[in-house]
Amino acid sequence: MRIIKQSFWAALAAVAMGAFVFAACNDNASKVGFTTQPKDEVLTAKADTFLLSAQTVEVPSIYSRSTYTLLGQLSDPLFGDLRSSYVTRLRHAPGFKFAHEPEGKKIDSAFVEISYSSWAGDSTLWAKASIYEVTKPLPDSHYSGDIRSYLQGAKRLGSGSYKAENKTGDHFIYIPVDKAIGQRFYDASVQHPEYFESQKAFEENLLRGIYVESSTGSGCMLSVYSTALLIYYTYTVNGKTADGKADSVIHRRASYRFANTSQLYLSQQFDHANRDELLKPNSKYSFITSPLGLATELTLTKEDLNRVVRSGWSPKTKRLFNEAKLTLPVDIPADGRTVLQPPKYLLLLPADSVKTFFETGQSHLTQPDVAFLSSEYSILSREYNFGNISKLITQHIENHKSETSSSIEIKQPLRLLLVPVSLEGGKSGSSSSDVTGVAHYLFPSGVRIKLDNGKIRLGIVHTTYE
Repeated sequence: MRIIKQSFWAALAAVAMGAFVFAACNDNASKVGFTTQPKDEVLTAKADTFLLSAQTVEVPSIYSRSTYTLLGQLSDPLFGDLRSSYVTRLRHAPGFKFAHEPEGKKIDSAFVEISYSSWAGDSTLWAKASIYEVTKPLPDSHYSGDIRSYLQGAKRLGSGSYKAENKTGDHFIYIPVDKAIGQRFYDASVQHPEYFESQKAFEENLLRGIYVESSTGSGCMLSVYSTALLIYYTYTVNGKTADGKADSVIHRRASYRFANTSQLYLSQQFDHANRDELLKPNSKYSFITSPLGLATELTLTKEDLNRVVRSGWSPKTKRLFNEAKLTLPVDIPADGRTVLQPPKYLLLLPADSVKTFFETGQSHLTQPDVAFLSSEYSILSREYNFGNISKLITQHIENHKSETSSSIEIKQPLRLLLVPVSLEGGKSGSSSSDVTGVAHYLFPSGVRIKLDNGKIRLGIVHTTYE
């Protein structure tokens, strides 16, 4: 019996492949038997088609533990108007003190440094960034949302103009702010060094956080990876002759940097206006945008699931879903109708799993039965491929079936969500062993998925045996 069992599973894989080819000519069930297996282990393989209904749904917030965020305003003719601003905390520094006493015990200047890696839109346009000191306690949350309530009583520290294409290589914006904030840090280092010992003491006594917004200028959005407060001061040292005698006074300039880190909460607000039109029922297209706004929900009805699982069912019958390949065709609007590019990757997973998936740092590698990463989008093929998602269907059926000696029923439809993501820890390719996780894609993007009368076709191969 042990030898027969192994032969059976090897044959089963061959049947699945053969059935997929055979289905092109004949969609009827075909019984396949092998001379090396008992008569009661006859396989029935069948090719079938599911029609997944597709609709555009709103994404109210996204989860992120990264220091990456967006800054700016961008208007897109198809996907609507995007705007992003944020509040960041700065990291405390246990044991902090100035290495030298500033001249006159006074700070020279202070700046907020905004470091960014890339941008979307027109990099030659000028914009203005404004900096505010937040005075209210901030939420302990990694979710984006409306941050306006935390800005009540915020104090304006300064502003400055910038354009994205300022130089090649690393990109920085330096916004001059009120130097009184730097003076506050120096005075505290002398009088209250305990303020730097914990994040709680730092925020309660020195700085809750800083709010950064693009106050004027539209047409470009920056991908910001770090925000820091820079404090500059001048100190003096005595110059000496060769025999050690003082002969001059030297003025030297120094600075300190307080930056945000991924261990701190970053409060982000992404506004996506003019999107109501995209949320209306549409039989031709569904839409996906990032970093926030729209996702596509796919639904496999329980009626379709029951139609398949009841086909050839008996109390002794077992069923395998051998293959279910999902391909999403992309429609590129005519020139000038959009400035956003499709995201590199989409993630497919059950809609009710999205929250815990990102909160617990899961990936398609740690959850291979429920999360499926698409191939990298190609402008040549204009489609996303997810490979074989049969495990996803199998697990849903196992979790939601009601089976008796006389019947079987699937109680719940399968609802899936398509969200744009970026890879963490790897360079490219969904199968790379270097990939350690996935995260919500924090970059402006938009894609329009082509539908067939509101549906997406999913070809499947399933096998029954006793």
